[in-house]
Amino acid sequence: MLRKPTAVFVDIHVENPTFLVDPTFVDLHFQGVTYTKGFQPTDVDPSGKLTLVFSVLPTQRGIGQSMSATVDPQNTIRESNEANNTYPLPPLPPVLVSVRRVSPLRIDYVVLTKLSRCVTPILSPCYGAIDLRAANESLNQSRSFLEATYPVPTVSGRFVGTIEGSPVRFTGRERDLDAAWSLALKTDPSVERVVLLVPSGYFAFHFRPFVGESFPDKNAVLATVNYWMTPAHEVGHTFGLHKPTLWPGLGEEYETTNPVGLRGNCASGYWVQRSVPIGDGICFMSSVPITASRTFTFQTSCEVSPGSVGKDVDRHSWIDSEDYKALFLRLSAR
Repeated sequence: MLRKPTAVFVDIHVENPTFLVDPTFVDLHFQGVTYTKGFQPTDVDPSGKLTLVFSVLPTQRGIGQSMSATVDPQNTIRESNEANNTYPLPPLPPVLVSVRRVSPLRIDYVVLTKLSRCVTPILSPCYGAIDLRAANESLNQSRSFLEATYPVPTVSGRFVGTIEGSPVRFTGRERDLDAAWSLALKTDPSVERVVLLVPSGYFAFHFRPFVGESFPDKNAVLATVNYWMTPAHEVGHTFGLHKPTLWPGLGEEYETTNPVGLRGNCASGYWVQRSVPIGDGICFMSSVPITASRTFTFQTSCEVSPGSVGKDVDRHSWIDSEDYKALFLRLSAR
């Protein structure tokens, strides 16, 4: 994707690795730029295998752009064959990459500071004021996660203001979203989506067992402070991912897995900005347990493929390939 930092995995095989005693460099060539990384002999496993991860920044759009890698480009390591250090070479076909352009996504944040007034608390407990430091951390963490997982070069936007919560239970959620959207639109006419961060206890006050929520006719979403994955999930609904049955849609991801009842689909990837490999992950369109506060990782199982279930382990939240493709089509068409 144009101007989005992208991970490229380069697999290296060293014959007779016990004879490698010096540091070695690897060059990755793409779009006229050479990216260089080094490795030590101790980085190579006993079978001579090693994988290096490069972060590249595509700056030219187009189809069929070549990419190649060269180990020991200066030939500083004595070898029996100096002609096999570059991949690919004929007769192997070239590695071709297509780079497409998608516009940045603009998401602003509004903070619901407190309930405007507490009416008939006997119906459900009134919630307290939001922790503003936690709200600021949630903004930074969730926006970073959105930018890492969504097929856009950047997620721009900022904190645009505060509102107080409607005292009307249940239907007050939509009133709060309308107030947040109006505030953001007045401050930032180019805004595309709005995240309204709400205090703990907000959803219990409105008789909802959630940490986030979105509605079919609104571009603003609700997210409980400290649940950093929730904005990506709820904004995903507004772009057509796994529409809930009440919208109407086919249902949440965790309602359509096989067997039904898993938290969601397995996912894997690489968080380039944080250099975090994600192997046994889970899609952020899954359900989030109440224990997943102030973290991107929680213990769960997920659907590897239809009917195949991954074991219950700590899984980092990410995005599965099908949802990424669906978001790419939707976001590139706007």
